[in-house]
Amino acid sequence: MTVIQETKDVFTPQNVKAAALQLAEHLSQDPWARKDAAQIHNCALRTRDTSQQGCHHPHCPICQHQKAYNHGNQIDCMFREEPWQGDSRWVVVTFSVRQCQVTELSECLEAMKVAFRRMTRRRFWKRRVQGALRVLRVDQGFSDANIAHPRFECVLLLRPDVSKDPAGFREDLWNNLWRDCFREDFIAEVHPDNVEPIEQEVRTQVKHATIRALRPRTPPTSPGWLLNAMPQMDSFRWMENFGVLRRLTTGAYAPNAM
Repeated sequence: MTVIQETKDVFTPQNVKAAALQLAEHLSQDPWARKDAAQIHNCALRTRDTSQQGCHHPHCPICQHQKAYNHGNQIDCMFREEPWQGDSRWVVVTFSVRQCQVTELSECLEAMKVAFRRMTRRRFWKRRVQGALRVLRVDQGFSDANIAHPRFECVLLLRPDVSKDPAGFREDLWNNLWRDCFREDFIAEVHPDNVEPIEQEVRTQVKHATIRALRPRTPPTSPGWLLNAMPQMDSFRWMENFGVLRRLTTGAYAPNAM
């Protein structure tokens, strides 16, 4: 069983700053994106830790890093206000599709969004899931700069009355449900390694699963890939909460609301 490792370099994210500088360098190669490049570059030079300051650019690794820990802290506050959630069953599931051409990314993301909405209306989901955090992640293909690898990384809170039901942790059932909801020309899949039950130290593990899902995206090696993919990604929500976890979006569990 996969154990979610604690995220490191929280206070001195030098790797995040380096990623921001690399991203800015990629963007600076396009005259139309130089304003974005300058914004992210200045953010990397100004930010030395996980402070609240930032440029708030949706693709800035520095700001993504801060948002990840802010959301992780909200999860922590939720457990503090509702300690019984520590006795609930949680599972991390990654819903993905086979790699698509980067030029077709927006079409693929739209199909994924529709499929996920359809999945939340299925009986399997309604009977087992009471809350979900969904994060969109898109990476460049490993061996081909023209390929994109999109996926949803999800943290699911299962219903108490079915917490002992093993179906909520079975990769094959999630895989069949996701594929059935897709109904498109893409090959949808849930890999066996991408269903991770959280069974111990629940509060800590759920917090770090949330931070991991929201971690900064690694800049692609190809500037052309980024310049092609970025406009297509901007029309989709990076993060969305469902069910009882919608309260995280409203700031109900923000640290300053305690």
